[in-house]
Amino acid sequence: MTDWNWVCYCADMAVVEASQGQGVGKTLMDKATEILGPGVSIILLALPGAEGFYQKIGLTQTQSGFYCDRTHRS
Repeated sequence: MTDWNWVCYCADMAVVEASQGQGVGKTLMDKATEILGPGVSIILLALPGAEGFYQKIGLTQTQSGFYCDRTHRS
């Protein structure tokens, strides 16, 4: 999802296990960056254990994200 001006939220990205380590994920992120252009930031949530991949391709880790578990809304 993107507003094409400020931010793009990458909701899900997965690479088939047999294809991991072959540059598929990096290529997907590079293509998204190219399509969005230099003015749009990409934000995503990494599954536990996947943080290293995003750090390796140059994303900056942040600890200021929040979520509301959909099963516990009031």
